Amino acid sequence: MRHSVSVLCALLLAVPAAAVSPVTVEHSTEADFATGTAVGVVLTSEGRLKLGRELAVRMTSAQAPAVVSALAVDGRTIYVASGSDNTIHKIAADGTVAPFATVEGTIVTSLLWTGTELLAGTSGATGAGVYRVDAQGVVTPVWSDENVQYIWTILRGAAGKLYVATGPKARVYVIDGGVGEVLYEATPAQAKNILCLVLDTDGTLYAGTDTTGLVVHIDPVKKTGRVVLSATEKEVSALVLDGKGGLYAATSDASRAAGESAARGPGGAAFGGPAVRGVAVPTGGAVGPTSAPATMPASAPAGELTSAPTTVPTSMPAGGPGAMTAPVGVPGPVVAVAQPAVPAQAVPPTPAPAPRPAALPVGLRGPVGPATSPSVDGPGNAVYYIDPDGLVRAIFRYPVSMYAMIRVGDALVLGTGNNGQIFRIDLVRDEIVMLANAESSQITALAVSGGEVVFGTSNKGAVGVIGATHAKTGTFTSKAIDAQQIARWGTVRVRAAGPENTGVTISTRTGNVAEPDDATWSEWSEPAEAKNGFIKIANPAGRFFQYRLAFAGDGTATPAAGDVRVVYQVGNLAPVISAVQIVGGESGPAGGPQAGGPPRPMPGAGDASPTAVRGIAIQASDPNGDTLVYKIEVREAGTDEWVTIAEKLDKPVYVWDTNTVGDGDYELRVTASDAPANPPDQALTAVKVTKTVRVDNTPPVVKDLAAQVVEGGDGAVSIQASGVAVDASRIAAIHYSLNSATDWVAVSPDSGLCADTEESFAFTVKNVKPGKYRLTVRATDAIGNTGFASVTVNVGG
Repeated sequence: MRHSVSVLCALLLAVPAAAVSPVTVEHSTEADFATGTAVGVVLTSEGRLKLGRELAVRMTSAQAPAVVSALAVDGRTIYVASGSDNTIHKIAADGTVAPFATVEGTIVTSLLWTGTELLAGTSGATGAGVYRVDAQGVVTPVWSDENVQYIWTILRGAAGKLYVATGPKARVYVIDGGVGEVLYEATPAQAKNILCLVLDTDGTLYAGTDTTGLVVHIDPVKKTGRVVLSATEKEVSALVLDGKGGLYAATSDASRAAGESAARGPGGAAFGGPAVRGVAVPTGGAVGPTSAPATMPASAPAGELTSAPTTVPTSMPAGGPGAMTAPVGVPGPVVAVAQPAVPAQAVPPTPAPAPRPAALPVGLRGPVGPATSPSVDGPGNAVYYIDPDGLVRAIFRYPVSMYAMIRVGDALVLGTGNNGQIFRIDLVRDEIVMLANAESSQITALAVSGGEVVFGTSNKGAVGVIGATHAKTGTFTSKAIDAQQIARWGTVRVRAAGPENTGVTISTRTGNVAEPDDATWSEWSEPAEAKNGFIKIANPAGRFFQYRLAFAGDGTATPAAGDVRVVYQVGNLAPVISAVQIVGGESGPAGGPQAGGPPRPMPGAGDASPTAVRGIAIQASDPNGDTLVYKIEVREAGTDEWVTIAEKLDKPVYVWDTNTVGDGDYELRVTASDAPANPPDQALTAVKVTKTVRVDNTPPVVKDLAAQVVEGGDGAVSIQASGVAVDASRIAAIHYSLNSATDWVAVSPDSGLCADTEESFAFTVKNVKPGKYRLTVRATDAIGNTGFASVTVNVGG
């Protein structure tokens, strides 16, 4: 009973939901747009859609090695290092692709164009070293050391000095005139490889390590190192100077990158280590100590490396030539896709996606955004900024491995795996955009050529270019918006702006199946120019709605769009009454019994007797979310005439004083109406009739009460009493008291169970001392009514 009262009290305090008339769906954040699909459009971390950059393939998967480990750029000429074998390819300014040179070693792990010549660093049990490659592809050794198996980075300093990052002894060498000298060596506990180097204008070096994720400031004169960052991630894979005394450091810890474990090289976890450049893991033969960087795209000859790179991705997407694809997914953005040149227009003539170049099979069928977005404090690897005072803060974090990082103007560009994504971090506006999402698993190399970003991929290998100009057209198509019922779609508003010769249009369509298709959905509406005002939706009513934004630019600028708001209204549906709960009556006293006393009053019952009160709790809802009002009627069971006892109730509860009717069986009819939220001719109702409710406000009668004194053989005196309790309702309990109004003792009826309208009883009060007693019997019915009878008994008098 206490539970029933709690339910009723809660309902008495409940506030009904406000009526829902037109509904507004808003897309204004990156997460809102992330489930849509884009072609030639990027989504920023601020929730803005813009035209992406032109994207073109320079070297298809059919031409490239499976692993592109490094790039070097000489004007429009691109040199491509193979992490699958020991070759270097050349992409000429006219676009022709051909093998250029073969160097000694197992694989090529680094390239450097000094401005006058090409330098290559190789890795392998034999032939690991630095080599010079002239314009005809002739290779000349520059330096090697028997303690070096990996050359990860080559830098050129003043007076032609070279700085080399190596493993597996985590050393930085300075090479002058072909002679190498150890400039810095980390302890074995600190690192096994120096993964990256950067040279400041004052001649100081910064080095990034594996194993413990250190950034070390190296003084080349004193040959000392000072740790300026000890990252929580295991590997620092790339370093970039900000030109103001600060430094950016990217990490690549395989355990923090989603999907890395599924993309490891042969041997899986047995190859532990860091995560950076594209190199290949041997597929057989002896493998030495685990001392090379991990998470590196794999596919190499067997038995060549005595100390294999570890935790290396091996997954290679199926497909033929040109398997590098432009993207859609974005964690802060969308995708730059190459588009054919078209005349710039303020409004594109058609909302259809632009044709895709045959050399660039794009695969833009997935959602625009991933499950999570780049952040500063989320999971994954990070880009840290170390300011000139040594203070460190994360500016980007995402569950990917960061293989490469370069600076282009006021932005950082990141190459990542294992989803082949390229991110751009605007350092001024604090905006993140995904520039591309290749079909290949990893973006393993980045370089700058003019204003273009050149990138190399692995598994599948390819080379592409993200142009300095914007795509001229692009589209964004939203995911279907579900109204849950057939709806009338009213208006749509898009906040769009852009320079002259740019524009955004919107088209819409509706349907009644969840997956949009041309066969079952309405046709796309004619494109309408997206302005800040509301645009009337002309599509027919339907449960689902979809919009498509078409972007047009002139290649030098892009419009931006965001904050899309769609207004719709579902047709009126009738309310639903799921239950009507009657609290009180035969289910127990409405107020709940007190120990040894009468039931408590019910909230809202006023002066009515607790046993006469019935709480009526209505469980009702409206599919439209409309506010409901209620009417309650009553009739005597077996009759046809309903009498209204309450109407226009704005809460789904009512306290009924049954003293207004005689004893007997009644039915209640509850009507819920959505009239407050709808015009009179459109209001709908729901009706529910309750089960029979017993009204019994007459207390039980205790009759034939008799008592006598009985003396036992041991001299103890007892009182034996008997009688009959009778009521129109079931007798629920029998108690007696002796000279007390509060000390009541339960009595079991002769039947052993209070289950009938008439119960006889007999009981004995033992060990009674001499005196005059008033014996009272109380009978309580199932409603809570109580009747009394009493007799006087003299003991020993």
